[in-house]
Amino acid sequence: MMGTPTQSAPKYSEISNSCSRVKRSVQTEQSDIEVRSQCTGRVADPQQCDAYTDCINGSPEPAVCPDGLVFSPEANGYPCLYPQEVDCTGRPAIRKY
Repeated sequence: MMGTPTQSAPKYSEISNSCSRVKRSVQTEQSDIEVRSQCTGRVADPQQCDAYTDCINGSPEPAVCPDGLVFSPEANGYPCLYPQEVDCTGRPAIRKY
């Protein structure tokens, strides 16, 4: 035999750690899929009246209404209305300009 180095077989602990990483990755992907499938429509920010989360293709996207408008969870179509048209009880904060 020539003097070529031989590669030793991986140890059980290396294989086990590798499998654990793959398992965690699969679990994370499943969790992400579950979260995306639960994200639908628009959800009001719990503190800020002009902010909301818009679920686009199952992905939550934070959004803020344009200056002078606030988010209305009951709105059909465009979600931002004038403040006098929306009850902001419990979420009084509005972004400062």
